[in-house]
Amino acid sequence: MDAYWQVFLFFGAVIQIIDDWTDLEKDLTAGHYSYVTLGIPVKRLATAKPRKIAGTLRSDPERVQSTYRCSHDMIVLARAILAQLDDPFLLRLVDVTNLRLETYFRKELKLAA
Repeated sequence: MDAYWQVFLFFGAVIQIIDDWTDLEKDLTAGHYSYVTLGIPVKRLATAKPRKIAGTLRSDPERVQSTYRCSHDMIVLARAILAQLDDPFLLRLVDVTNLRLETYFRKELKLAA
């Protein structure tokens, strides 16, 4: 059961990171900070215009690459666990999440291939 819990945490976190990027401006407006905003001083996040800070974060190739790498690594870990568990059905769900990750980062965040 612990292995399945880890799988759900890994690919659930990837889904959350995609959501954090998608809702970035709305979240900043509400004062909600996430993995995407880590490292940015709270005072700056609280005083900057949400649209401006969201644009700055989305146009930061290092931040985009970093969140992509972290997400990709979690997908790899989830796949490895499922390979050990010999669970092809849940693996399909992880693969769909990976496809969503790849598509979002390449299309929306303009991550280079």
